[in-house]
Amino acid sequence: MIRAIILVILNAAHSGSGLVGALGTYFALLLVTIIIAVPVTAIRLMRPIPQIVAYSSAGSTLAVRYNRDSLDLALSIGTTSIAYSQIKDFFTIGDAVYLRAHRAKPITLPRQLFPDQALAIMGRPFGSHFVSVLSSPGQASKRKRTTVIASVATLVVVTATTMAIVVWQHSDSGEGSSPAPTIRASVPIGHVALGMTAYGDTAYVTSPGGALSVIDTATMTIKSVIPLGADPYGVVFDPETRNVYVAGYGADGTGWVSVIDANVNAVRTTIPLRASSTGRIAIDPDMHSVYVIGHRQNHTDGALDVIDTTSNTVVTEVPLDASADALAVNTATHAVYVGSDGPGMVIVLDGASRRVTTKFPFGTLIRGMAVDPDAHTLYVMGDVDQNLDGPRTLKVLDTLSGAVRATLPLDPVAGGIAVDPATHRVYVFEEQSNEKGISVEAHVRILDANTNSVTAKVTVSSGEKFLGAGPIAVDPATHRAYALDASTISAIGP
Repeated sequence: MIRAIILVILNAAHSGSGLVGALGTYFALLLVTIIIAVPVTAIRLMRPIPQIVAYSSAGSTLAVRYNRDSLDLALSIGTTSIAYSQIKDFFTIGDAVYLRAHRAKPITLPRQLFPDQALAIMGRPFGSHFVSVLSSPGQASKRKRTTVIASVATLVVVTATTMAIVVWQHSDSGEGSSPAPTIRASVPIGHVALGMTAYGDTAYVTSPGGALSVIDTATMTIKSVIPLGADPYGVVFDPETRNVYVAGYGADGTGWVSVIDANVNAVRTTIPLRASSTGRIAIDPDMHSVYVIGHRQNHTDGALDVIDTTSNTVVTEVPLDASADALAVNTATHAVYVGSDGPGMVIVLDGASRRVTTKFPFGTLIRGMAVDPDAHTLYVMGDVDQNLDGPRTLKVLDTLSGAVRATLPLDPVAGGIAVDPATHRVYVFEEQSNEKGISVEAHVRILDANTNSVTAKVTVSSGEKFLGAGPIAVDPATHRAYALDASTISAIGP
């Protein structure tokens, strides 16, 4: 139950940003308070009324002596002394008086034992309704004040907790008063770039010349250039083994994956693939699996080669029954998403069984995909229609049901897409065209995954310095994004 309550509050906090998120959290906490208070109050109301004790039989003589701060009851069972400050309940029931002291069973006494002079000594007259009697006449109003103070204190605690949760959520997601993202630094890499990944202040960039450039993103300098041969394309980093996997293909279309030791920046081995490679590659470190999209012999159907990273061998090839050109992995559920060319659909595989479990329709050619595992969200970038030079679109899919949560229009050329699951930011690298349809600007559009709204746009190149939009990657260790145009890598940050 506690886990469910926490999820309610956190989901309310994530339901929006700014005022919407604050209100969601506030009413979630208020609802939780009510849910807890109602059964507690009901239990107290359902408690049986304390048994009234008869202290004397019919015909017995009763006497009461009123002192300055207490009264003495002379009963058949003996004399009982009750301090006025200990009396909790004191009211009339017909010709009888109901009296209950703190931590004592209630008793009923004749009304005649309590003349007006006695009530004056006690400091409180009673009526036909409930009256609380303590040591002073103002005690009833004091209890009312206590109730009001408790109610106000509850609202203050709920409000303060709401503010703390919202501030924590916004600081964790990088929202709030942080500076607007901009280009922090850029470095030319000296060649046309095709693929990129980043981890721990290091970026790895492939080139069609058959090399892998290793860039220190803290200083934005090239540390090393590793020759690979043939044509490398996609690249991923394994934080478990600190190996870099580069997918490529030879002149005859045969696919291969080179394994580079990131500690020494040297090739450890090269793995031949069973299918001809497209160079699209993804990794699931927890499953010790690397996935590479390829084409089967007829070049119309796709295939997914699965590499075991513990042995660096291909362990299976999964037929896809359609050509594919986009790939993403959900590291939380270990699902693998493959974007097919046509008809456009997202093929979902179970990473454990390596079997196709379902397919989500997309409609047209899929250009790229990225996953936010914690939000159960898949971002699919593709064409609006069958016009290959037409505008692009971004669809936000629920990974559990495949339902489309939102659709956002993109510019005609969208180079790459990446997600930072920790900050729930989505980065899309696009090219903006002029009225003649000529690309004149490359920019990164940044979206808030909670609201699917654009929070910033960072221009990477424009005018005479325009170089186009290529891949984009997020460093999960530093939460910094890197955009790659034709031959320059740019760091994006506050």
